[in-house]
Amino acid sequence: MAYVDYNTYDVVVNQPGLFATMMGREQKTEDQLRDEQYVGCLLSVSKILRDWCRRALPHGEAVLHADHYMEKVRMIDVVNAERVCQLLEEHGLGVEQRQELENLYKELKRACGQKVPQYG
Repeated sequence: MAYVDYNTYDVVVNQPGLFATMMGREQKTEDQLRDEQYVGCLLSVSKILRDWCRRALPHGEAVLHADHYMEKVRMIDVVNAERVCQLLEEHGLGVEQRQELENLYKELKRACGQKVPQYG
């Protein structure tokens, strides 16, 4: 199988800059970093699905990328739901956009003949 570069779709959320670190700002907690990683993964899935909808990414490649980030989401044990929702809203993924994201992911899985996940 060919190498897949997942970095193309990596999204980093609120990572402190070098200057902020040098100026002695507080380090983020593990919980904050985990929340930001979770949000980054969902933003990555959003970018992938947007490219897939524009036909800039074939089905097979899109599902490989999307599944990669969804697996990372599944591996994150617990998040602060309130903080995650706030971060998602700040990055343009409100409730309706997240529902659309879920529907598009399911549509992609169907298009690839794969099992469609059930959430909630």
